[in-house]
Amino acid sequence: MLLPRTVETEGFLLQRKETNVNELIQITSATIGGVAVQTVNARDLYSFLEVGKDFSTWMKDRIAQYGFVEHEDYEVAHELSSPVSGSSMARPQRTVAYHISVDMAKELAMVERTEKGKQARQYFIQCERVAQGFTAPPGAGSPVVVAATDATAVFSFMRVIGLDQNAAAISANQAAYAVHGVNLLQLSGNTHLLAANQETQALTPTALGKLLGGLSAQKVNRALEQAGLQKRVGDEWVPLPAAEGLYRLFDTGKKHSSGTPVTQLKWYAASADRLKRSA
Repeated sequence: MLLPRTVETEGFLLQRKETNVNELIQITSATIGGVAVQTVNARDLYSFLEVGKDFSTWMKDRIAQYGFVEHEDYEVAHELSSPVSGSSMARPQRTVAYHISVDMAKELAMVERTEKGKQARQYFIQCERVAQGFTAPPGAGSPVVVAATDATAVFSFMRVIGLDQNAAAISANQAAYAVHGVNLLQLSGNTHLLAANQETQALTPTALGKLLGGLSAQKVNRALEQAGLQKRVGDEWVPLPAAEGLYRLFDTGKKHSSGTPVTQLKWYAASADRLKRSA
């Protein structure tokens, strides 16, 4: 696992283990959608992952494929790059920067399914633990602890795509058992978790889009707006009276700069039928 080599006021730094070149991933505090969060410059992550396509194409593809939402998962900024001495780029170049949340960075690292992706994801997890003042217990390298760490990441991903807590826990346990041979639910004595009925399960726009033939989260949100089920208020989607019984609001545990809670709007499967009828 990669651990932070230095901890500074600005954030944590990661240096690639197999090279002496200072190629770093830095975590800094920034604002996404009016909420102060820990962020990563997507270009730094892209460079570390050694992706086999240009940055712009890779970033846009990942946003579309996994339904990341601007002002919720990332912010876009136009910046000037540092001039490169003795090259055609001797003058500062205008670039597009994506400042992404650590949760988005972990997901991008995980979906690469490479050793680099695994290292980056483990690094982000470790940085979060350091930031929270967590000290790893004795035996932190044991198979059970490693399996639990990976299961936690899978659980978070399952929740992002719309699974309820029990279904997400079951999926995370299955992944941990497949990769590490450790059955965490059996060890903890919780062998009878039941997944909620899909009809009563609240879905993210990304998960709802899958029920609508693979629509992106952005298109689903626009369709919900056009159907009179929600409207945009500031950086959040707010349900309208016509959506009564089709949605559920979740507390994200975050707060706006004003101190008010940040909520997430999710939709029941029945809303997909409503959208199909109004299409």
